[in-house]
Amino acid sequence: MLAERSLPEHLQAWWEPALCSLHAPAWWRRHWERTGIVRVERSCLHDNRRGGIQVTNGGTAIAVENVVQHNIGAAPEHGLLVGVPSDTLPNGLTTRGNVVRFNGARGISVVNNAQAVLRDDVVANNYFTGLLAESTEPGLAPTVSARGLGIACNYAPGLCENEPGHVCRDKWECTTLACKSDVDCDCGYCVNGGCSASIGHCSSPPS
Repeated sequence: MLAERSLPEHLQAWWEPALCSLHAPAWWRRHWERTGIVRVERSCLHDNRRGGIQVTNGGTAIAVENVVQHNIGAAPEHGLLVGVPSDTLPNGLTTRGNVVRFNGARGISVVNNAQAVLRDDVVANNYFTGLLAESTEPGLAPTVSARGLGIACNYAPGLCENEPGHVCRDKWECTTLACKSDVDCDCGYCVNGGCSASIGHCSSPPS
C-alpha cells in the first residue's frame, strides 16, 4: 500500500485505505501479463514512467497492432521488454504489427532467458536502440526471430543541460532549466541552480 507521504498532492485529500488497489496502467498491465494468459491488442500504451509492455517473472504475452510510445521518465523506459537483468526465468513475447516509438531507451529489449518472435513491427525514434538482445547471466542466452520489421532513427539528438547523461528530444523531457542567475531564466527566478516556474532545456550535444 502506498504511504500517504508518497502520494501525489492532488490525491492526498481523498485517499483512504480502501484505495490501495489504485495503480497506474503499467502496473495492471504487468500484473495481468504475468499470468501468461493476457493478450494486449489494438491499444495505445503511452507516457508510462517505466516502459510500455513488460514481460517478466516467467510471463508470456502477445502484443498485436498496438501503439507503444513515449514511455519515459524512469528506468527501464523500453517500449517492449521481455526479461530483465535480474530475471533468469523463461519469458516469451510474440508481436505483430506494433508501432514502437519515442520510448526513453530501447524500442524492444530481449534479455537473458527470453524468447521473442517479432513480426511486421515498426520500431523508430526510440532514444538509444531499436532492438537489442543481451545476456547478463552466464549460461543464459535470449533468442529472437524477427521478420518484416522497420527499424530506423533510434537515437535522441539532445542532452538535458542540467542532467548529465540524460538524452532528450524536446525540453519537456528535462527537469527544471539550469541557471546561474535570474538572467538565465525566461520567467521566474534562479533558485538552487534551477529556474522556478519553468521547464527544462534540451540542447544539441557538442560536436
